[in-house]
Amino acid sequence: MINYKSSIFQAMSLGMIVFGGAAHAGNLAPVAVDPVVIVPVTPDQSGSTPFEGFYVGGSIGYAFGGDDRVGIRGNAPQFDIGTLSNDGGIADIHLGYRWLLANYMYGLELGVEGGSVGSDVVGAGYAASMELKNAVNLRFNMGAILAEKTLVYGFAGVAKGKFDYAVSGTGAAGPVSIQQEASDTGYVVGLGVERALNDQWSIRAEYQYGNFGKVELSDAAGNTTSATPDYQSIKVGVNFAF
Repeated sequence: MINYKSSIFQAMSLGMIVFGGAAHAGNLAPVAVDPVVIVPVTPDQSGSTPFEGFYVGGSIGYAFGGDDRVGIRGNAPQFDIGTLSNDGGIADIHLGYRWLLANYMYGLELGVEGGSVGSDVVGAGYAASMELKNAVNLRFNMGAILAEKTLVYGFAGVAKGKFDYAVSGTGAAGPVSIQQEASDTGYVVGLGVERALNDQWSIRAEYQYGNFGKVELSDAAGNTTSATPDYQSIKVGVNFAF
């Protein structure tokens, strides 16, 4: 008589022996895994701009579009000689400080400009001329930063200019000889755009109108004229922030 219980037990024992041998032969031991190394990511600095803090710079350009009417009052009724357009090459140096609030910029800038700005006019037997010696302005700048690297701004401030004036000749008012320096306080207004090259250097372009007040000039004979210097200018330049 076949002992079924004994046969089943023998079969189970044989299967366990075979399975254990196969497991050993297949090397089913746990596989070692190398540790994961986390490399810190350096923040992208490409958006840095030089639109905050102290900066210095310089610009060059051209002045034009003055409306300085020259007349004479004295021994004859007042009459006009003509209008001085006050054009020519112009350059400046400037320094300033800027604050950022979100994407908005506020700042103060001090500038000194000079060049070959001047003009002359002849009329009614007289010649008049003007030449810029220098001009100083202190202005308030305000603007907005676009796309992190472009600043669009406007400005307004006070300005003081020095100009050499001359009116001479012999006409209806008789002999006139006025040669004086005209200096008065006026204002400047304008618009500009500035583009960052990196976190220190930037380039800019500006339009500016400057009006330098009104000064009465006279000669020994009592003839007088009003100097009303003004001009527009377009300039390009560079700034360095530190």
